[in-house]
Amino acid sequence: MKKGSLPYTKPFILAALAGLTLLIFWMLPYQSGFVERVYSRGIFAAYRVFWDHTISLLPFGVIYLVILLALIYPLSSFFKKIQLKAKWLLFGQRLIILVSVAILMFYWLWGFNYKRESFRDIVDLSSSQPDVTYVLDEYCRVTDSLVALRLKLDVAGQDSFYVSEKQLKQDLKRAYKSMGLPTYGNVRARKIEPKGSLLHISTAGVYLPFAGEGHIDAGLHPITHPFTMMHEMSHGYGWTGEDVCNFLALMAGINSQDLQVRYSGYFGYWRYLRSQVFQINREDFDLFYRAVPREILKDFQDINAYAQRYKDIMPELRDLFYDSYLKSHGISSGLINYSQMIVLTHEWKEQHGDLLLDGIAYTQSE
Repeated sequence: MKKGSLPYTKPFILAALAGLTLLIFWMLPYQSGFVERVYSRGIFAAYRVFWDHTISLLPFGVIYLVILLALIYPLSSFFKKIQLKAKWLLFGQRLIILVSVAILMFYWLWGFNYKRESFRDIVDLSSSQPDVTYVLDEYCRVTDSLVALRLKLDVAGQDSFYVSEKQLKQDLKRAYKSMGLPTYGNVRARKIEPKGSLLHISTAGVYLPFAGEGHIDAGLHPITHPFTMMHEMSHGYGWTGEDVCNFLALMAGINSQDLQVRYSGYFGYWRYLRSQVFQINREDFDLFYRAVPREILKDFQDINAYAQRYKDIMPELRDLFYDSYLKSHGISSGLINYSQMIVLTHEWKEQHGDLLLDGIAYTQSE
């Protein structure tokens, strides 16, 4: 074997293992109790504890290492002192290895959670659809909560938003515990630089199994940071549905003792409700929109202005790809899944009467 080359068998062994992994994923049923016990609360839980107490302790985001290795590993074949034909052969072998390892890491470090038990079954919710009255009433209620919180923030001089990652971890774990959900490990959420790295592809945040951490774009408006970070951290705890992660971020946010986290939680929820109100009755939407107090409207406009600083790059292609990805992994509603957090809030309130959690003690007057 020449120096700088790879054994021909290695790429194809890895490719075979990747193919076997895809076959196993395809064969396993959705909402599987077996996957929940063996993978989500077994293999994945062990990985989560190990990763969060080793690799995630690095002072910088693991994502930068992942990107660097993904670029250097195959491209470095062209710097080998071998013939051009051998360089291309080596590049192809390394590309096969890279793709195979990516598939193996994606599914064994996170992806099999798509087949775990339904979130509704785990927290004992009965499936039901909210009616128009619920959505409109909820919109008004949450608007009132935002107004009350905004006033408290102004009085406390906390209109300049900053929330530590430590605070968000605590809020998320407390909410999970109160809801009877496991929190293996200690998932991190990092802010990605340069600003706009994700917003240019119409994405506020992302969880990458290869990095084992949640990520949000540093260019997001500070008000949205807590809600978005807790959404991505929820992915890190093994929840795959976008509606579920939105719901968990909401529950952790509005049950926080920190005013800024609570405001971010309510605001994230309010934006989805606002969109639904518009869909319900576009003709009368201006009545609801104009009724929003000036302070809330200004925050909303500022958040949109932050996002609009970064021009979308092929947004239709991104939506098509991610919608197809979600549907191929058992989330039949695709991108609409994000807004279905409203369905979960309705089901939770039917079961428990309120979104405020027992066991989390603080005074909330709004």
